[in-house]
Amino acid sequence: MLCHIDSGRAAFGRNVGAALSGDVGHKGCALQERCLCAAFPRRDERMIPSYGRTVRARRTVYRAGDDLSGALVICRGWALRFVQFPNGKRQVLSIVLPGQLASPTLLLDRKLPFSIQAVTEVACAYIPFADIHDRFRSDPAWLDLWLGMAAADRRSADQQLINIGRRSAFGRIAALIAAICEILVRQSAIDENGVFEFPLTQRQIADAAALTPVHTCRIVRQLRAANICDIGNGKVRIIDFARLQDAASA
Repeated sequence: MLCHIDSGRAAFGRNVGAALSGDVGHKGCALQERCLCAAFPRRDERMIPSYGRTVRARRTVYRAGDDLSGALVICRGWALRFVQFPNGKRQVLSIVLPGQLASPTLLLDRKLPFSIQAVTEVACAYIPFADIHDRFRSDPAWLDLWLGMAAADRRSADQQLINIGRRSAFGRIAALIAAICEILVRQSAIDENGVFEFPLTQRQIADAAALTPVHTCRIVRQLRAANICDIGNGKVRIIDFARLQDAASA
């Protein structure tokens, strides 16, 4: 699965919009009551994310190796984690959806070996590391939550290795769609017709699946022709989720 944090663990809480300036935050977002930031109690203003910012689509949210002052949370929009190679190629490691951490390992590393790019316009917030550690001491259950997110991150990395190392091109793209779909179902972000927003370009899908854009285009057409799912115009329509799951195992 390419969406690296289990949404069941990331989905709880309250609106962080009040903690962020201007339009940064969750106003109008379906995740108002289910965002990671909401784990911080309303009464404790110190525990609210310290600041936020917006990043335009296709711009860098974080550059590999830079120091961070806090845990980075994507509050609105889609982002992707990627590694850029000297020859210009890149590998997308995972898709980061609203309410998810950039990486739970930040508490140990304080910098990341990968970059983060905004797919859409992104609103993000930073939870100071000192405040997170204070919360661990005062609420052991929150430490359990964070460890759960770290475990989910590792499971996702393992799954990505399996996807690229052993699955067919058809299975890789089906696995990407299925993983995102499962998270968005929990976030009530899919309509009654099985349609959800999907702002990834075919180039970004190709980079996530370690395929060429031409091969990716061919697989997208095959998924549509097989009446499994229809990808296009910034949306996905799930036609047969059971068959999508089967395809994701191919």
